[in-house]
Amino acid sequence: VGSQYYLHEVIATLVGLFFTAVQLWLLAGEAKHWMRVRLAYAETAPPEIYSVMLRYVPRSLRSEVRLRRLCDEMYPGQVHSVTLTPGPAAQLGPLVQRLDDVERKITREQTINEAYRKVEESTKVPCVHCRRPEKSMAIL
Repeated sequence: VGSQYYLHEVIATLVGLFFTAVQLWLLAGEAKHWMRVRLAYAETAPPEIYSVMLRYVPRSLRSEVRLRRLCDEMYPGQVHSVTLTPGPAAQLGPLVQRLDDVERKITREQTINEAYRKVEESTKVPCVHCRRPEKSMAIL
């Protein structure tokens, strides 16, 4: 009985060692793979190092084809892509101003309604001056 018990312990230990060896072998393979991936990533420079933003481009070059041709002449083989913005930045000025105006009106309406609501809560009298949100936004 004792030798059979001993034999079972030896077999269980050998099976455990075998599965441990297989797991370590698989982990070593994964580690090698991810080290190659990591090195490949580390060796590639981030695109912002090579990115260039051009402003005040002459009208004669305001096409992706012409601008790419110019960049290829200046930096042969190093140009990955050329992208132009849809319009001049000057067009954004009025839009930004309009956005600021709308934001200011919304803040004003919220402040007024908040003040009236506080008075309404403290006096328990319905607020006549409070505006419903859909009417507040109609002034925009």
